[in-house]
Amino acid sequence: MLWTIFFAAGLGVAASQSTCQNINALCGASPGWPLTSMCHSHDYVMQNCPEFCGTCSCANDPRGPCYNGGTRGGNPANYNEHTCDCNCVGAWTGDLCQTCGLSCANGGILDSSSCSCRCQPGWDGTTCSDPCQDDSPNCGANPGWPTTASCHTDYVADLCHKFCGICAAAGSGSIVTQATTTHATTTTRPTTNHQIFPSGTCPTGFLAMLQDPKLCVRAFMEEKSWYDAGNTCATFGGTLVMPKNEDIHQFCLLFKNGVDANSKFWIGLTDVGTEGQWRYVDGTAVVGFNKWNTGEPNNSGGNEGCGEYLPAGNDMWNDLNCANPQKFICQTTYRTCPTGYLPMLQDSKLCVRAFMEEKSWYDAGNTCVTFGGTLVMPKNEDIHQFCLLLKNGADANSKFWIGLTDVGTEGQWRYADGTAVVGFNKWGAGEPNNSGGNEGCGEYLPAGNDMWNNLNCANPQKFICQTILP
Repeated sequence: MLWTIFFAAGLGVAASQSTCQNINALCGASPGWPLTSMCHSHDYVMQNCPEFCGTCSCANDPRGPCYNGGTRGGNPANYNEHTCDCNCVGAWTGDLCQTCGLSCANGGILDSSSCSCRCQPGWDGTTCSDPCQDDSPNCGANPGWPTTASCHTDYVADLCHKFCGICAAAGSGSIVTQATTTHATTTTRPTTNHQIFPSGTCPTGFLAMLQDPKLCVRAFMEEKSWYDAGNTCATFGGTLVMPKNEDIHQFCLLFKNGVDANSKFWIGLTDVGTEGQWRYVDGTAVVGFNKWNTGEPNNSGGNEGCGEYLPAGNDMWNDLNCANPQKFICQTTYRTCPTGYLPMLQDSKLCVRAFMEEKSWYDAGNTCVTFGGTLVMPKNEDIHQFCLLLKNGADANSKFWIGLTDVGTEGQWRYADGTAVVGFNKWGAGEPNNSGGNEGCGEYLPAGNDMWNNLNCANPQKFICQTILP
């Protein structure tokens, strides 16, 4: 039993970490005892409401952390519930929020890593049970929102799922986001949460564009020359943004004006090299579509060779001296996991896949290499829990090879990348035991145990691969 001493209202209070919960429904409730100040003025409130009054904490609850966004402590969906039980996000259930309680209708595909449904074309909603439709007469109307460029605006995308194409493509879906124990849900827009596209991700700080999920955009607030700004974009594997069509242009406007409507931003346009022949930074010529301001580009002063966005209210292109320090907008490619892989939501670069064919540990590893990766390396609790959901969803009764081995030096276990297994581990009781003297490779045991075990590397088994996005 873990005990912690807290001092409140001048009084030392001993509280058990395993029983940190209120014993009266009036704690934090109205009518009842809604204010924590009552803890100090009324002894009976302090005695009945240890969690609400802060005389104990859920932080070190012996049951361990809640997974998949769950939290311990007061439940925001139930004001008078203050216990250390996990408050799960969306459709996650179980004592540790480890189980997805969602069921997809109409051919929808359950993404067990995010506990969300990927709907078939024409279906919408959290469980793919709603026909795809618009909820406003303004969708596609004039006056109203006549073009899909309007879909970058929050309320348009929320009201116009059919018009904006949110539920038109195979694999569209809704993400469950509201944290409650009753699993109430909301639908997040794909322009603000890349998890709506469960096969890939954007780099940190970038947002995916709705009409083109392969394009990620980010506004940078530090001021740099056009060249230095481009170099910064290159560190993210991208370039200064190239607004080659109306959709990208509108997305850039919403983005830049949302972060600083009064500033100018460098974009990927230049005529350095041949005056008057404007090109995007990928070398393609600016032909047809353009957003030059009236009278621009004018090469004022004879040295305006780079393109920028003017502030809100104008929002057009202008040419300027490339050496001027300004804010800037970068774009990079929307990164997708290899076919069959799912991204781990806690780590936007890690993609994982369970393979159902049975191979030796070595042959399994070679298969992973063909996808640019290795056998999965569960180096922390998040990756471990993700692997459990993945393997048990694929086949709860089977064992799966993972990237662990002590081949080379008996007893010195390492991951497939050569790093030592230190600190975190999930070895089963009495393992690794090298039974028979030839158990040099690591596996996951079936559901119900879910721990690591060592086994002869030649045994044919299912396996889990991982790969890391650039």
